[in-house]
This record gives sequence, C-alpha cells and structure tokens, in this order.
Amino acid sequence: MAVFTLIGAAAGAAVGAVVGSAIGASVATAAVVGAVGGAVLGTVVGNKVSAAQEAAAAATTQAEEQITTITEKQEEIIGVTEQVTGLQTEQIAVQQEIAETRQEQERLAVRRQRRQAIREAQIVRARQRNIASAMGAVGSAVSGGAASIGSQLSAALGYSTQQSVYQKKYFKDSKEVWTYNLR
Repeated sequence: MAVFTLIGAAAGAAVGAVVGSAIGASVATAAVVGAVGGAVLGTVVGNKVSAAQEAAAAATTQAEEQITTITEKQEEIIGVTEQVTGLQTEQIAVQQEIAETRQEQERLAVRRQRRQAIREAQIVRARQRNIASAMGAVGSAVSGGAASIGSQLSAALGYSTQQSVYQKKYFKDSKEVWTYNLR
C-alpha cells in the first residue's frame, strides 16, 4: 500500500538524517538512504497488510458460504422432521383403525360363540328329550338333565362375557396410549 511506503520513507529520512548527523556523515545522503530504506520497509509492511486483508476477506466469504449451507441443511432437516411427524400421525391413525376393526371382529366372534353355544344347548336338550321320551322317562330325571345342560350353557356364556369385558378394557387402554403418543 502506498500509504505505508510514504510513511516509511518519511520516517526513514528523519531517522537517517538524525543518524547521519550523529556519526558525521552528510545529512542529505543519510536522509536519502533512510528514505529509501524506510520506503522499502513501508512497502513490505503494506504488502503484508494487503495480504492479511485479502485473507480476512476470503475467510469471511468462506464463512458466509458455510453459514448459508448450514441454514439450507437445517431447513431440509426441518422439512424431513415435519414429514416424519406427519407419517407417524398417519401410522397412529391406521393403528387405531386396525385396533377398532379387531375389536369389532372380536365382538362378532363373541356373539357367534354365544349363538353357537345356545344352538348346541338347544340341540342337546332336544336330543335328550327325544331319547328320554323314546325310553319312556319322565319327571325329575329329564328335568335334571335339562338343568345340567342349562348350567353348562350359562358357564359358556359367562366365559364369553368375561372375555368381552377384557377385550373392551384392552381396547380402551390401547386407545389412551395412542392418544398420549399423539401429543
């Protein structure tokens, strides 16, 4: 930079004049030699300052580019995170639908089992009545057999009712967990 060259020349001339007069040399010659030396030194300092400024400008540009890249990556990450959240929400909704469908299937299966148990009990009673009447049996023996069949039917229906209650509780608890996970 020219400023440092001029400052160096002026300072070198002044120092050269003082040194030249102190050692008895010609002041003019000492001033010229000092000015040339100061100018060279000022040019070197100016070049170093220019190089440092250029390096600082390059580092600033590189840092700005990196900040831009980081910002773009963060925006991409936010977009992907939003997509993942949306997919998780959809997944939870699908899981809830599956659970509701399973619960309905289980309810239907329980109804089927109850109807089947009632039908089987009716068939067994009818068979027993037919057998008893074919053998000529009447009274308490036939009534006792019918009561036994009724007792077995009640036990089967009680078990299916108990299973139905457990399934409802399981579904309710599962739904609470999914609702909690949506938060």
